Amino acid sequence: MKKLLVLIISLFISLPAMAYQNYILMADKQITNIEVSNSDILKIEPMCTTKGKGCSMMLIPKNIGSTRLSFCKGRKKINLCITVFQNKTCIEKINGVKLVPVDLPLELNK
Repeated sequence: MKKLLVLIISLFISLPAMAYQNYILMADKQITNIEVSNSDILKIEPMCTTKGKGCSMMLIPKNIGSTRLSFCKGRKKINLCITVFQNKTCIEKINGVKLVPVDLPLELNK
């Protein structure tokens, strides 16, 4: 019983140590119609720039798992497959947008 209690306590202590990698998604046209297939995995925060065009958003992983992000860039529909792991976020099928990791300096992201 004591071992189980120690295991549960150590699990809860280690939970805040999980680090998900956030991204800023930037496009050359306005981003509209943002949809996330599983909002328990990924949170989207639209970002206003100084020009106020709405061409960027922040991708904030919340839990481990896979989800799809779809949005319109101008008149073009973009779909991204996003998989969140314990220490990194993998984004597949990137076409027509630029992704910048928030947690790493640009020099280290190559």
